[in-house]
Amino acid sequence: MGVALVPIVDGMLEEWKQDMRLLEGEHAQDMRELNARHGLTSHRAYLAQMPDGSSWVVAVHEGPGADTFLQTIVESQHSFDKWFKDHIGRVHGINMDEPIAAPMPELMLDTGQ
Repeated sequence: MGVALVPIVDGMLEEWKQDMRLLEGEHAQDMRELNARHGLTSHRAYLAQMPDGSSWVVAVHEGPGADTFLQTIVESQHSFDKWFKDHIGRVHGINMDEPIAAPMPELMLDTGQ
């Protein structure tokens, strides 16, 4: 499982929500194909609104390609992947055409069997 925690740029929350509606509606098939291309069986995004007023997204990627998804999406030249990177990158203030410099979240507790 891959997990990413990313901020939403101030003033971009409504655009992020609109993008999520597009990904579940008009672009639902494109998202299924994106998941298949990158070896994902599930791609979820949780909105976390903080007490200081900031908004963050917890993105969870599952499937055989989950651990490499952020690397493979950066490298992808597929037209929908480019659209995805542009829209998602803009609301998070991240250039998704370059490798993400920050380390991935580290699992610190797992009580599952």
